[in-house]
Amino acid sequence: ADKARDLAGRHYELIVLALKLGGSLGCTGIAVLSGLDRSQVFRRMSELEALGKIKLTGYVVKSNSNRFEREWKIR
Repeated sequence: ADKARDLAGRHYELIVLALKLGGSLGCTGIAVLSGLDRSQVFRRMSELEALGKIKLTGYVVKSNSNRFEREWKIR
């Protein structure tokens, strides 16, 4: 359980750093900047939102595969 918590914490750090460096981004953009897999990023977004670290911008952006995804920013 401690390892999972440490891993989640590291993911949080990488995601927040990606948003600081890249500005508002979708999960795909965050994944590219953070070095995480898109599914790892997607899994952590609602957790980070609940922690008050990030929030939705209200916009959607296109991913690399031309699918629309919600855009996030630092709170």
